[in-house]
Amino acid sequence: RIRLVQHEVNRGMGGAMSTGILHAEKEYFCFLPSDLQVDAAELRKMVPLLNGADVILSVYARRPASLFRAFMSRSFRDFLMVTAEIQFQLEGLYLFPTRLGRELLPNVKGDTFFFSFQLVQLAIERGFRTATTTIVCKPRLAGASKVANPKRIRQVASEVFAYRRRRRGG
Repeated sequence: RIRLVQHEVNRGMGGAMSTGILHAEKEYFCFLPSDLQVDAAELRKMVPLLNGADVILSVYARRPASLFRAFMSRSFRDFLMVTAEIQFQLEGLYLFPTRLGRELLPNVKGDTFFFSFQLVQLAIERGFRTATTTIVCKPRLAGASKVANPKRIRQVASEVFAYRRRRRGG
């Protein structure tokens, strides 16, 4: 029931997500990070919401984070609201219609986690309804987040500004 799909070279999170959507075989897809901070059982909270919405988003109940991480997360949300006019909150998993994901893929650019925000925003603009639920995020058992380093911050910011330029026709 599991099929491995991989790239010969690392194409980043956005590249991996794009490939995953193209290879998805079910009506909906969800990206479950392999760092074990979110248990797959959290999907049970999301599926019932499909009765009233097309795309299901999630936010963390209480993410075990440092003050610095909390500041970074809040700053990123504010940056997205001001720069990209993205108003929804998304911190964890999301359920998304596979057919719609494939349809929107040509309009989603980038290699970072900003990929997900673009995808959801495009769905909202097409009139698809969202619902949000709270999920549990456990402490990281190993490794470190790759988000809060200067190189990654520049890369994400570059993608956000490119997204803004495309949206404004420039």
